[in-house]
Amino acid sequence: MTATHPQLIGALLKGIRRAESARAASVAHRAEQMRFGYGTPDDAGKVLEMFALDSEQIRELGLVGVEELGEAVCHAWSINAGELDRVVQWFSVPRVEFVGKHCGELIRAGRIGPVLTMAREHALLRHR
Repeated sequence: MTATHPQLIGALLKGIRRAESARAASVAHRAEQMRFGYGTPDDAGKVLEMFALDSEQIRELGLVGVEELGEAVCHAWSINAGELDRVVQWFSVPRVEFVGKHCGELIRAGRIGPVLTMAREHALLRHR
């Protein structure tokens, strides 16, 4: 299946909105954290650029994987208080959890699941 650019953007936005909904449902979520306005098509395009995924990698991820990528990025954004440099670092530093690999490396290899799980866990801990 070949996804079109609008389909990819839509999938990313769906994942971002799922993460926003989960965060908003958290009892400990603070109102000031909602001031960050993200989840736009422009943001989704920046996500695709950040990971420099080629067409084969995107095809392997599929729309569900791209959607999960959007959710992971949204959680990372929240965890890092919306500071872009910290978000980029969150995806690029080696992780003990992944035996020295970084999140971006796993994503480019098509292994979004562990990254999404870690992002969800970190986000839950942050909002407690």
